[in-house]
Amino acid sequence: MKKLLLLCLSLCMILFTGFAADKDDAPVSWNVQVRPVSGDTYKLIVNAKMKEGFHIWALEAGGDGSLINTEISLEQFDIHWVDEDWRISKKPKTETYEYIEGAVHYFDKQVEFSRNFTGAKGTVIKGTITYQSCNEAMCFPPEDVPFEVVIK
Repeated sequence: MKKLLLLCLSLCMILFTGFAADKDDAPVSWNVQVRPVSGDTYKLIVNAKMKEGFHIWALEAGGDGSLINTEISLEQFDIHWVDEDWRISKKPKTETYEYIEGAVHYFDKQVEFSRNFTGAKGTVIKGTITYQSCNEAMCFPPEDVPFEVVIK
């Protein structure tokens, strides 16, 4: 009985350590911040940094509709968008694959999404980034990354 209990505890420790390492070893890291532009105008900046060999799909991934577009959605905010769409720091890479109809668009290494808005200091902006990371061998399940920033 003691051996069985010891085995179970050992397996739990191994699994827990593995899951903890996976979180720290994520292929994409996100940073969200607000920077002042002028007066009551600010810029919401969402920065993605991918590990070598990984990419995320663009806001418009293209293809046959089977890909997960990167999406930045706000859940709670008291702001007014100045920009109609997200500005992107670079053009996405475009490729075609035999197994997907149409061209696909993605970012690797690093990309910054930004959008100007007006709002009051102290306003809390809550949102979620939905994305899917892939490497040459496979795509991982889509992930949701919640964020919360305050206008300072």
